[in-house]
Parts: sequence; structure tokens; C-alpha cells
Amino acid sequence: MILKKLTGRHILSVLALIALAALIILPLVSFADGEDTPAESEASPAAEDSLPESEADKNADIFDIPPATGVLSRPALQQAEKDTVDVGLSYGRGAYRHITFTAAEDSMLSHGGDVYKELTFTWEDGVMYRDGVPCQKAYVRSSAPITLSNTGWSYEGVMILTCGQYGITLVNRVPLENYVKGVMSGEIGEDGSYESRKAFAVICRTLVFVARDHGEEFDLCSKNCCQSYRGTFHRNELNDKAVDETAGMVLTYNGVPCLVAYSSSHGYNSCSSFAAWVGADIPYLRVVRYDNEPLDYGGQWEVTYTYEQLSARLKYYTTTGIVRSVSVAETDPYGSTYVYRLKVVDSAGKVSEVMYGGNIMAVLGVRCANFTIEQISGGITIHGIGNGHGVGYSQRGGHQMGLEGYKWEQILSFYFPGTTLAPCREFLE
Repeated sequence: MILKKLTGRHILSVLALIALAALIILPLVSFADGEDTPAESEASPAAEDSLPESEADKNADIFDIPPATGVLSRPALQQAEKDTVDVGLSYGRGAYRHITFTAAEDSMLSHGGDVYKELTFTWEDGVMYRDGVPCQKAYVRSSAPITLSNTGWSYEGVMILTCGQYGITLVNRVPLENYVKGVMSGEIGEDGSYESRKAFAVICRTLVFVARDHGEEFDLCSKNCCQSYRGTFHRNELNDKAVDETAGMVLTYNGVPCLVAYSSSHGYNSCSSFAAWVGADIPYLRVVRYDNEPLDYGGQWEVTYTYEQLSARLKYYTTTGIVRSVSVAETDPYGSTYVYRLKVVDSAGKVSEVMYGGNIMAVLGVRCANFTIEQISGGITIHGIGNGHGVGYSQRGGHQMGLEGYKWEQILSFYFPGTTLAPCREFLE
């Protein structure tokens, strides 16, 4: 997928927020957090491979990659299919050193001009081998999902293998809409009203355009820092239908795709991006209130700490090492109940502060910065509502709005005020 180069103050804010969020945001919690997802439905047929094999690809499996073309783009290596996503499955120090692909029951793997039922690649001392034969780059295709032995999950599209410094860099090139369907199963499971699923499909698709920049190798990774993607694993018919009915639509602000942050639940009101992420003030990520939001799935919680435990957690904010008091100094300047400044007093009387919700969640080890503090003998009890950073979209809130009759466009407009829907083709070259 070739993305247009986005410019202006808005995209700079998005890039800064992404960099900050990578350091301070706790992993997002999906509806099915801590629970097994329901049995997967029958996998939908894969899109036919539309990438023509050059003679170099057939004979040597080596393909030179041109340099990246834009701020949020990946290399211009599409030949026939533009609306695809390159997803990194194995890379860097976590790269696999042994990979086996297996074809589906009624299909074969295509590689180097030949067909196989199973293919194995290994990496040793900086060299990648295909069944014992050295190769620098390889493409594996099939008309049906390809099973990766390392995870047991199956993937549509093309598998691209490159010899890397630490192992085999594995990239799944998949049609954009099929990628969104795979993300839906990993991030939302089978829970949620149908209109909220359609809203979430737009969110997943939009994040492709503002996800972390992974350089020249791929667009985004398959982990939570981008979006959880597990191919066809636990895909289900209702989620796929929600993706199909919103196909190609993304959420924009001032003409560019926007950062559609989300978490499991907010605790009746969302947190402004300013209060959560080191002063990142984004107009469409302000405070909205929804009193009917459910507090299930870990949305109501409490935790108790002794002062000794707090001293260990807050040692970088005090000099004596003994905490005597922790209290809320200020909540979100935009009016939410999320804690923006935390006041800490040690035994020497030194007053320190922890600022911004992301940092506060991290140092206190809590699910959300939407809490109050009760002083008890020898410590504190933290009473909280909400699960996640609280910025943008609430999965549980969106679910409830769908049950109450709101349409997916209304749900998105509520959680991201001032944004508009647009076809993603406007951002493809």
C-alpha cells in the first residue's frame, strides 16, 4: 500500500503522540481480555494472488526494495495490488530462525516457480536457507490461507521472507480489508453490538494509516503496539460482515486520517489526550461523557498499597525512600475525572509529583488513571473505574450505544468529535 505523504501540524502531533504512547501506554485491553475467544468460524477464501512473479523472483527469490517514499509509507514495491498491508510477523531480535509453512488441505504452496505441500526455511550464522539451499529473499504464495508452524495461525496473502541480522524477517502482505478482519478477531473477539463492530472496523482500518513507522521492511507489526493481528485465527462471520459493510472507510480530521485511540472502558467519561500523554493536545481527543457505559470486563477495581510498597514503586520521585502520603493533586484540565497530577510526600517532607495519566498508571500499576484515593492506616486504597488509558473510543461504551440504537457513524462522531468519514483511497497513491 502506498500512502500519500501527510503534512502539516496535525500529522506532526500524531507522530509525536505515537512516539510518546509507545513508551508510556499500557497494552490495550480487548473485550475478551483474560477469556478464551469462541471457536473460530470457517475461514473465508483468500484473495487470489495478484502479484506477478518476475523471472528474478522465480529463479533466485531475490527482489530489491526501493527506498520509502513518505512519512507514513512503506517502500514502493507493489506491482499490481495497491490496497494491501505489509505486516511484520517476525523481525529484529525476535526474528524466527526456523519457519515451516503448510498448505491448506485442498491447495499448494507456490514458491520459485514450483509447488509444495510444505516448505521450511532456516537461519544460521547470518544465512537463510530454503530446505538447505541459501537464499536472500523468498516469496511464498497460495490460493488459500498458509499455516505458520511457529504459531499455528494461518494467513492470507503472500508471505515474504528476508534474511536479517538476527534471523528471518517474515512479512505477511495481505489485502487491507482482510487485514482489518484479522485485527477484529484479535482486538474485539465475538463480543459487541453489531453497530459497535462496524464502528470498530473503521477504527482498525484508520489506524493502518497512522500506525508506528517500521521503516522499509513493513507497514506495521502484528503486536499490540500497532494492532493485534493473527491472520484468520478466530475470524467470525459477524465481524467480517461489519468490515465488508464499512469497506474502505476511515476517520479523518482536517483532511488526514486521525489517531483513533481506544481502550476497553472509560468509567463514564473519556480522558483528554492532554491529560493522558504528556500534554499531547489533540482536538478530537477531548472529554466526552456517557453515563450508560457498562463497567464489566474489569471496569471496576481497587488496589491497596502499604507505604513501604509505595516507596518501592515511587523511588524515582522521592529522595528519602519512605513515602508518607499519596493524594490526587489535580484531575484532567478538560474536565474528566482522570487523575492528571499525583502528589507524593516523603518522610523528609519533600513534595513530588507524577504527571499525566500514562505515567501514573505505570508507576502505580493500575488499570486506569480514573480513580480516587482512600487514606488507610499504613497506606492507601485506590478505587478505580475504567480499563485502559481512557482516550478516544470505549469498546464497552460503543457496545452499549449500539444496543441503544445508535448507528456506527453516530458512535464514531460521539467519541471523536469534529472528525469526518472518508474513503481510504484518498490516501493511497
